[in-house]
Amino acid sequence: DVCMSDVDAAWITPPYDLMRSVPEADVLSGTDCLNVPWDLDRTPRSGSSKNCGHQPGARTSAWFNTGVMMFRARRRTIDMIVEWKQTMELIHGEAQADDQLTFNQLVGTVWASGRLHGRASKFYPLRAASSDNRVIFDGNGSRTIHAIPASVVCSAHVYHVQQAAVQKRCIVLHLTFVEGWPKNPAKFWRLREAALLPVSPEPFHAKYLSFTSPQPGAIPPESAGPAPARAHGGKGWTVSDSLRWSPRFVAHLEIVDRHIAALRNALGIARVLGRQLVMPRMMCLCERSESPDALLPKCTLTGASTPIPHVCPLESVYDVARLDTLMRYVPLRPWTFLNKTIHKPPQGVKPFDLIGDVATVRWRPLQAPAVGSAASSVTPASQADSPKHVWLDL
Repeated sequence: DVCMSDVDAAWITPPYDLMRSVPEADVLSGTDCLNVPWDLDRTPRSGSSKNCGHQPGARTSAWFNTGVMMFRARRRTIDMIVEWKQTMELIHGEAQADDQLTFNQLVGTVWASGRLHGRASKFYPLRAASSDNRVIFDGNGSRTIHAIPASVVCSAHVYHVQQAAVQKRCIVLHLTFVEGWPKNPAKFWRLREAALLPVSPEPFHAKYLSFTSPQPGAIPPESAGPAPARAHGGKGWTVSDSLRWSPRFVAHLEIVDRHIAALRNALGIARVLGRQLVMPRMMCLCERSESPDALLPKCTLTGASTPIPHVCPLESVYDVARLDTLMRYVPLRPWTFLNKTIHKPPQGVKPFDLIGDVATVRWRPLQAPAVGSAASSVTPASQADSPKHVWLDL
């Protein structure tokens, strides 16, 4: 058997148990599904969520991502790979086709011309190839595929945005759905947040500073009325129309402004104190996308099971490549760094104790009731989040 993955995939646990769980499958493949609850339910039904139509009876929207795949050592599997290779060899010139599109045409998830014409009509509606509905037939009719759940082969969207960098059922993190350009700095940062970059471990020997990021208030409605007329040749809407249309979008931009101002202040304080800055857990009301159609007015990617608010990826607020240049002045650590269940210290090093090791500093207006008699004082433990809780008067 063979397992292959893209260079931007970080394995957490081996796939052996997964492969044993679906013995009927010739091929196992990740997908681009972002609706985790829908994807977990493989009971037969005709409907689908975007890129999640992998259950028997689905009539549209299946899609396989070839960044993580497993192949069973069988004659049918070899025949499929040979056909895939031969189809790729027919691509010439500037044709907008790659291995992923070609594989999906081969299976039948999308329309194709030439030798694969008609494959989609034989693929849909999907037919079960196992009693538990987890394995389906491809458009050839003889080969079987398991669409690995989005909660097992996890995109960066599922892992970071929907699961807040908690592993849960993920056996591999595939860094898809990472926005911004260039993508590599943002992908490296996502690996650091997940503690999946062992070649560059986070240090546990320094002094650190972190801060609580601004928090969104009540969640505004997604829209204030019908959609405005499209602009720019139907590709989207003007900024002013978008702001009038989506109160949630407006509230998101306001919280992003506050995130940026808070980081500016924290960088200055960390620089003066000579401390490394642990980034905060930022919460946002809107995702980031290159297409307004994919977001507005709901502020979540079409079909995604994104919570509102959600943990905001760094590249949704900042230019990560430029932010990395600040490391020479203030070393930056991911927001998950103080979580000992994610970032485990090296052998012989004690994990962070957020009660005993952390001093919490808060500011209060002068007119607020005093806590203690001095301008700065330590509150009693019963009144504080930790034994080291310092109030400073503004």
